Amino acid sequence: MRTVGITFFPGWRERLGGFESTIKSAWDMGFTEIFVGLGPGTHWRTPVTEAIKLGKDIMKRAQLMGYYVFSDISPSILSQLGIGIQEIWKLRDMGITGVRLDYGFAMDAVKPIISQGMYVELNASTVTEEEARKLTEIISTEKIRASHNYYPVPFTGLSLEAVKRRSSILEGMGIRVGGFIPTSDFKLRTTAEALRELPPKIASQVLFSLGVSRVLIGDPFPTWKDLAEVSRSRREDWITVRLRPYPGIIGDIFGRLLVLDKDKEYAIVGFNPLPLYVPPKNTVMRRRGTVCLVNEKREFTEVWIMKRDAPPDPAFNVIGEIGEEDLRLIELSSKVVFEAHSPIKP
Repeated sequence: MRTVGITFFPGWRERLGGFESTIKSAWDMGFTEIFVGLGPGTHWRTPVTEAIKLGKDIMKRAQLMGYYVFSDISPSILSQLGIGIQEIWKLRDMGITGVRLDYGFAMDAVKPIISQGMYVELNASTVTEEEARKLTEIISTEKIRASHNYYPVPFTGLSLEAVKRRSSILEGMGIRVGGFIPTSDFKLRTTAEALRELPPKIASQVLFSLGVSRVLIGDPFPTWKDLAEVSRSRREDWITVRLRPYPGIIGDIFGRLLVLDKDKEYAIVGFNPLPLYVPPKNTVMRRRGTVCLVNEKREFTEVWIMKRDAPPDPAFNVIGEIGEEDLRLIELSSKVVFEAHSPIKP
């Protein structure tokens, strides 16, 4: 089951009202998780004890609404709160039901935490396969989840391949994995670097396609549009690709779901069972990144997305092009839907 979530930074006292409004709107749109940022750099120099006091009422209300509320917890944070590992249940009274074990905890801390009625979040970006497997042998995965780090500093995020590799291992053990995407305004808190500049809708589709089952908007204050599109992505098993169409070239493939065949040397080929007949036009050189529609096809729609340059062919209408970043996303996905981007000027 796919789920979506948001983030809450209780130390940002000037914007607490904005957080509360976002939490209410997100719940109405199907969001069910909240990550609470308490670690270094997330609460704008507000001491942890004060951040908890500021956000406690909001977190408790979110908990009562039905949200799964989890937070990063380190030995330093517990020390500041005056809580020992055997008293971690007290966090539940503060509105926190899941503990994300940050740096400084050994794996043997997991069982005592779960025994107190709490969920444990492993760090999906750092936990080893051996550590996770040993845990699943002694603890039910119903109480264990995992989430990747987010990386606010540009050029420090994980690769898409690393997210896919790490997530698939944990999901294969029955541990549900989460990852973070940024908003278009902040572009900061993302798990994968390649998602930093993408619209939240596409970023969430990409994360889900990589095998995570939980996507959280890492930046605060997503717009209504961000919330709506990320919520819809739970039910979308494709990636939206931005196509810049050539003006005057017939071939409306926008909105058609294309199932991809990646076995060709020169192109990735997309198929849709609905026919789309077009006469030959613009049968020119097929450069890497260009999108071609097979013309005079009466049985179904066939689209070629070029990986390498190829000479003109009278059967191929060159109808537009995509950027390198979108071509990379296509190579990682199995289904795509084209969305019209800014047309290329003649």
